[in-house]
Amino acid sequence: MLAFLEFVVPPEQSDFGIVLQKPRPEEYGAERARMKMEQIGKGTTWVFRADNLDETFQVLSDRGVKFLSPPKPLPWGRQAMFEDLYGNQYALMGK
Repeated sequence: MLAFLEFVVPPEQSDFGIVLQKPRPEEYGAERARMKMEQIGKGTTWVFRADNLDETFQVLSDRGVKFLSPPKPLPWGRQAMFEDLYGNQYALMGK
């Protein structure tokens, strides 16, 4: 079973991490977790970092970016999910 795991590289690159996580229904909802499980091995989620997550979320929302969730706390930090015009999903993380 895959669980939360993060690797952090040398101190000069402390903001770099690799997260492996099994989609859990309590975080994504049953249907979305099932869909994410079906995507395993077919692609990755790109993660973008924002210095101010709330401000960046508001600016991008005002510009028409389709967010799937507002910023929310998760075990590895705060995150908001969004998608592009083709339905590809991305994570925006920050403080």
